Amino acid sequence: MLDLDRSEFSLRLQLKSKAEYIVINEITSEGITKLNTTKIE
Repeated sequence: MLDLDRSEFSLRLQLKSKAEYIVINEITSEGITKLNTTKIE
């Protein structure tokens, strides 16, 4: 599972648009989504 988290995290770092971040958040698992939403806010 760590490998998946790293892959998704890398993609998010590449994304600069907040809108794209939100879309990925919905696709990712809940645990990861919480971390991303926190960073966006």
